Amino acid sequence: MADNQVGEDTLALWTDRWHQDWDENRHGRGQVKKFLVDHIEKMTEGRTGLRFLVPCCGQSIEMKWLADQGHEVVGIEGVEKACENFYKNENLKYDVSGIQGISEGKLYKGESCKVQIYNTDIFKLNENILGQFDAIFDRGAFVIVNFEDRPRYAALMKSVAKPKCKILLAVQEYDWKERTIKGPPRPAFRNDVEELYGKWCTIKELERSDRLKNRNPEKFKNSWGTGLTSHWSVQYLLQVM
Repeated sequence: MADNQVGEDTLALWTDRWHQDWDENRHGRGQVKKFLVDHIEKMTEGRTGLRFLVPCCGQSIEMKWLADQGHEVVGIEGVEKACENFYKNENLKYDVSGIQGISEGKLYKGESCKVQIYNTDIFKLNENILGQFDAIFDRGAFVIVNFEDRPRYAALMKSVAKPKCKILLAVQEYDWKERTIKGPPRPAFRNDVEELYGKWCTIKELERSDRLKNRNPEKFKNSWGTGLTSHWSVQYLLQVM
């Protein structure tokens, strides 16, 4: 599949897109994702002090929520403004340093909150830099990266996942050919998940919802275009075997 656009979704392009959405007030803080709250026990099994990874985290309020549950949270985000906004929105003091092992990027660390964010291209990171995790909250990273980058994204997740690591994976199902305004989130179906995760994870569908029934038509048209005849949000629970 291709985006039908010139060039690739580089970090610079994604940053420009994020700032455009910011200017158009599309980055509202909102509430903690209901599916995370509903399924957190399946991920933690009642344990605290787990190490959570949140790839392509943006200014996700879920990071603070997870930290408040007693976990250590590591985010990855390419847009500097989003990293700064997270700490400012939560009224958290933070320090900024370089990232050991790579020449580009910054590491944000909360002073009183166990949330740190790597501000860099996700594909510049590796297990040696990030360490390993008990749980991964993928709130949309898998469907943000280019189709052709999904194999190395999944490989990165595999490399940083501890044995028995739980992955809460959110995807969207729709016909890419029907979408008139191309861009993320890109569609992912069960077979896509199985192809990249099935050899090293068990896969269980938790829930799905019909997005066509619960959308703002004008907002949807501006960011997606017209033409979709089916559009589902789907959440999976994966566990490393």
